[in-house]
Amino acid sequence: MGTDTKIIFGQTYSLLSHTTAALVTSGTATLETALFRVPQVVCYYTAAGKLVSFLRRYILKVKYISLVNLIAGREVVAELVADGMTVENVKQQLEAILPGQMTREKMLQDYDALIKILGQEGASERAAGKIVEFLSQKYNKVLTVRLKEACYQFSLILFNKRNDIQINNRCRNRHQGAVKAI
Repeated sequence: MGTDTKIIFGQTYSLLSHTTAALVTSGTATLETALFRVPQVVCYYTAAGKLVSFLRRYILKVKYISLVNLIAGREVVAELVADGMTVENVKQQLEAILPGQMTREKMLQDYDALIKILGQEGASERAAGKIVEFLSQKYNKVLTVRLKEACYQFSLILFNKRNDIQINNRCRNRHQGAVKAI
């Protein structure tokens, strides 16, 4: 009748490196998916779809919900939100990003532009270092080592970029040493 479906947890980057196209919920996953150059459709279902759509159109001032579109300042990936999240819309948008489709090729080109906006390799390390440096200066070096490390880790999450996603221990240990020295 059908095929068995296996649900896998905790292997996002491994899965993305072998993925042709993805349905992704909003959040950092959209940016990570783009950095892996996987065409995607952002899906966000809510039971109060019509109400949320109304609020989005007339009250909320945020044009997009995905980090990809927010950073690009325009729609790079389709966002199916609230009452726009229907089976037919998902099917249509997913088919448009499969191999051989123009939408897919355009999205991949837009990903290249997005990667340029984010900066060269090592952006996460540079951003993390700047945040820790700023906080240390602002608070006259009274931040605890634990707080500095937490700020560093948080900034790495915020500024992950392609090959920086899997932080290697050498770079992490170097920054830990610098944080402890402050």
